[in-house]
Amino acid sequence: MKKTIPLLFLLYIGVAQSQNKDFTYIPGNKDSLETYISKITNDKIKSFDVSQQKKAKEVLLERKESFLKSIKDSSFIFDKKIDKYLQNILSEIYQSNPQIDYNAFYFLINKSLIPNAGCYGNGIFSVNLGLFNLAENDDEIASVICHELSHHILKHNDKSLQNYLKTFNSKEVKQKINSTTNIRYGRRAAVASLLKDLKFNFMERSRKDEIQADSLGYVLFNKTKFNKQAYVDILKKLDASDGMVFSSPTNLKQTFNF
Repeated sequence: MKKTIPLLFLLYIGVAQSQNKDFTYIPGNKDSLETYISKITNDKIKSFDVSQQKKAKEVLLERKESFLKSIKDSSFIFDKKIDKYLQNILSEIYQSNPQIDYNAFYFLINKSLIPNAGCYGNGIFSVNLGLFNLAENDDEIASVICHELSHHILKHNDKSLQNYLKTFNSKEVKQKINSTTNIRYGRRAAVASLLKDLKFNFMERSRKDEIQADSLGYVLFNKTKFNKQAYVDILKKLDASDGMVFSSPTNLKQTFNF
């Protein structure tokens, strides 16, 4: 496929520098972005068991506020040309994989120059400008998108949060919290340190999760018209850039045998 990324990257940088901080975006021509994020957050809270909803609500609302702050701080780019470019890639992936329910999906372009992409587990995905600089063509961008879509399909965010909630509510953690609050001196610092350690990271992935997303991502990608070699090429580049997308080294020979 024609090499188009460097030109697009320059376009994105120009948009990032000239964009007005005040914007209005209506996902699906229906709800405002803030309303959209509130809705998917509430839906996600309701998906957890009653016994877990209180803590799940706390974590998810914190993520929601952080997300809205990032938008207000203009961490993301909203531009029709960029959206059209990304939608062309997404259309090929979706049409080649009709089993994907993408109606509630929304992709954001982050201004960060770190080559990265993310799945938030609620239908929202992000792609960093740095990834467009690292990738050489549309095929490689599509490869990373298929990987992130796989995290959503495999419900890695949900499973990770459920495991976190179980750990947080365990007797061992409750004992640690009680012990810390009973400290006579330095109690505030000790409690703050413990809570920091117990803070949930939505973007943290286990090696097992990454291997699963690598495998399913290739299955999705293999059905498209994109160059299949690109999937391996971009993984090598990401590994070389300190694994900024994938938290663990990727065993290419083990994962792919084509």
